[in-house]
Amino acid sequence: MSKNGTVSMFQGLSSLERQSLIKALSNINEPAATISFQNGRIKVHGKSGYIYVLTKENGEYRESYKALEKNKLSHMGKFQTKKGKITSLNASQIFMTAGIIVLLALAINSRKYKDKTVEEEKIVFENIDNSFTYQETEIPQSIIISTEEAPIEIYNEQSIKESKENNIEVDICIEQSSRIIKREETDRVYGETIQKYAKRWGIPTALMSSLITQERDDISKNNPGQLTRMICGEKIILPIIEKSSEDLATQKEVDKIYIVREEPNRDNYTNENEYQEQLLRYKFQLEKSKELKNEGYEIIFFSDLIGEENWEKNIKISTAFLTYYNYKLKNPVLSTFAYNAGYNTAKNANMYDALNGLVGTENTDKKYLNHVFRFLYPYETDSLQVITKPFPDNWEQMTYEERNSYMNEGIKNVELQVTNISINNFREWTNEEEIGSSLRR
Repeated sequence: MSKNGTVSMFQGLSSLERQSLIKALSNINEPAATISFQNGRIKVHGKSGYIYVLTKENGEYRESYKALEKNKLSHMGKFQTKKGKITSLNASQIFMTAGIIVLLALAINSRKYKDKTVEEEKIVFENIDNSFTYQETEIPQSIIISTEEAPIEIYNEQSIKESKENNIEVDICIEQSSRIIKREETDRVYGETIQKYAKRWGIPTALMSSLITQERDDISKNNPGQLTRMICGEKIILPIIEKSSEDLATQKEVDKIYIVREEPNRDNYTNENEYQEQLLRYKFQLEKSKELKNEGYEIIFFSDLIGEENWEKNIKISTAFLTYYNYKLKNPVLSTFAYNAGYNTAKNANMYDALNGLVGTENTDKKYLNHVFRFLYPYETDSLQVITKPFPDNWEQMTYEERNSYMNEGIKNVELQVTNISINNFREWTNEEEIGSSLRR
């Protein structure tokens, strides 16, 4: 690497790595960024205050999660990495790092100036004492990429300064699953879809991936979120946190979803009264769906969420319901518990009772929170950020016209609320003998 920062953009990267990295970087809508490297991960510190973490899985780069940085970066701000140590960093990895730097710069400008020649980026290297300790070769500890101010529209139209933060600390010991490879499979097979809807509605991708890992079958793609008919008949309204280009064009602020159960089969019921009760419920939901469709709700039939061919829609609704419970409970830990135990059980539960398996019924998993959290990676345990746009306190008392006005206009002025979940006593799995085998499967 020359001192002026001129490097070959693809040096040290395979074709698959180049393509996946370009794709991952092109999804970051930031006009300028600072990047850092630690423990094999790439952190892109966007100008808006977001941190995008990229990791390589099976030779492909993916965005593991996105978080809001507590200390906001200026356009040419400097980010000092935490103290750490990389025990094996060979020359090829250094050159790959150099290639990533140029790729990032090109990806940022190419989103806006596809038909223009990309100007050479100014790459500034600065040494920061005690930032990293390398055993083999010294490389610059801080790399700042400066680009011209590009008029790229960021999906999250509100600045980070307009947000409130809450912190939830989980002090109970969580032992990582010895089957963490199942999480790796989830990320590989379902990761892109999970990330799409998690980012859309402000749920941590890592949390949703861990939940799907806990729920799904090891082999079949049928019903990966293990959805049940309890989701039917709920009017789900979810503020859009990260908008698509279509949302921006149509000025769409919320997603509205209504799920209708399928018509019950008489042969499945031995009790006539129970059958008639379910039949009436179905007919009511069906008629209600016609009314709500005119109000802009997306109408989904429960039967369309089941079957291996419907796994993407299944994950969409699984993510929607976790988000929906969070808006109702105003606590992302209890909302995760509610995904298994149900809203009525969770709304009367104490968070630490739920964490310690003291609430629930014989039909629920009392250790559900532990079972979900055990599929996290260590670096994710202090980076679980839930982003919401809270509804007004008098939402239930508002008229239809008032709610409609709020969802179209009023919500635009609502500040983001960020809830940070930190798991303070997380033990990474090494072997069964060291940390035991209870709660592991």
